[in-house]
Amino acid sequence: RIEAESYTSQSGTQTVADPNAHGGNRVGYIDNGDWLAYNTTNPTGKTTFTARVASGGTGGTIQIRTESPTGPLLGTATVPNTGGYGTYANITTTLTNGTGPLHLVFTGTGTGGLFDIDSFTLTGGGTGSANLAAGRPATADSSCTAAEGPEKAVNGTVTGGNTDKWCSVGGSKWWRVDLGAGSTVGRFVVRHAGAGGENSAWNTRDFDIQTSPDGTTWTTRATVRGNTANVTTHTVTPVDTRYVRLNVLTPTSNTDTAARIYEFEVYAS
Repeated sequence: RIEAESYTSQSGTQTVADPNAHGGNRVGYIDNGDWLAYNTTNPTGKTTFTARVASGGTGGTIQIRTESPTGPLLGTATVPNTGGYGTYANITTTLTNGTGPLHLVFTGTGTGGLFDIDSFTLTGGGTGSANLAAGRPATADSSCTAAEGPEKAVNGTVTGGNTDKWCSVGGSKWWRVDLGAGSTVGRFVVRHAGAGGENSAWNTRDFDIQTSPDGTTWTTRATVRGNTANVTTHTVTPVDTRYVRLNVLTPTSNTDTAARIYEFEVYAS
């Protein structure tokens, strides 16, 4: 666990005395675009980010980045209104693999401060820490536009706007990724429309996650029906595979017929 006020450098924030915070201090007065840098904190091998936050306003997001405030994005955690700036709650998100130094970048709208952060933890590690799908070749049945191709689901980010996703208008609505070689996989993370800031009613409702050693014969590893979550995590019995496919049966919970995936992640465990 790392105290938020132990930053190496910062932009726009202030350390504030708070008896309810770990160590008696927290970081407040956070506005859109502010950031905290931790030059001695390296997230290599960590798979989860959890932060203790408080918000009496509209909240916002914490982007977990490395190298600089505009460096590679490892994950994004959403901060809700917790009921007041003195009321703390834990938020969490999964991380893709990256190397430090760590930077936390804050985004959101509103005036008078987005939220406060007391402390955060980085957990996980081992062989399952690297996203095996990141940057790998991806294909799909179709794309809504040329800017919403299958490669957008493995580009390592969900914060590039509404076109930072794979969007399909095809009848069968499938998407697949080639891991490049046979790999042992045991966990899948799917970031749906709500994770990218779109209408959560467009989150993929009914879908199967399938694997194949050759791209021809497929085995269903996870079956999901009636999903409404922005991010879904699917842990399965580890299996050797080269290809992973998302087969969408019902794209949304309303009348919209497009499937939207902002990021599809594959891990060993």
